[in-house]
Amino acid sequence: MVTREQLRELLGHRPFQPFAVKLTNGDVVEIVRTAQAIATPQLFIVGTSNNRFRWIQLDRIDGIEPLDAKRAAS
Repeated sequence: MVTREQLRELLGHRPFQPFAVKLTNGDVVEIVRTAQAIATPQLFIVGTSNNRFRWIQLDRIDGIEPLDAKRAAS
């Protein structure tokens, strides 16, 4: 399981490195800027492109992968 501390470390990394969060149901959520997400003790809250929020339980996160900077910019 991915921890809150791991997510906070990724969000606070300077310079920021975009990353993808892989969920246990197969979904992938791309995090392309630090202000897009926040990690709480049980949830990872992500702002989506349509001005909504996605509330993800930490135990539903299967893994994290770095995103190619060019891909994240598109």
